[in-house]
Amino acid sequence: MVELLGEFQPHNVAIEMPFFNRTIKAAGGVLQAFGVINLVCHRETGVIPVYLHQSSWKCHLGYGKADKNEVADMVQVLFNLETLPIDDSVDAIGIGYAGLCGLRNNID
Repeated sequence: MVELLGEFQPHNVAIEMPFFNRTIKAAGGVLQAFGVINLVCHRETGVIPVYLHQSSWKCHLGYGKADKNEVADMVQVLFNLETLPIDDSVDAIGIGYAGLCGLRNNID
């Protein structure tokens, strides 16, 4: 992560906020990873990541309950792409785009 931040020198970092149900056992590990991401981003770039709810970044693309195919369709239109794989990278592009456009969750 340090190498990526050094190479690309982002001014903003957007991450999807995790959703946990009551039975998840990996929550501690996920939250520890988020702590490391916060630390490294702030230490290396001075940027504190923005955490976006899944429904909020999807709403920014058009529909808060969009499935992966619908997200991919919107990303293709926004970026004028001929093809796009339907995988987690589509979500990452959508999250990054929403963060770049200034979407923020007001969590106080």
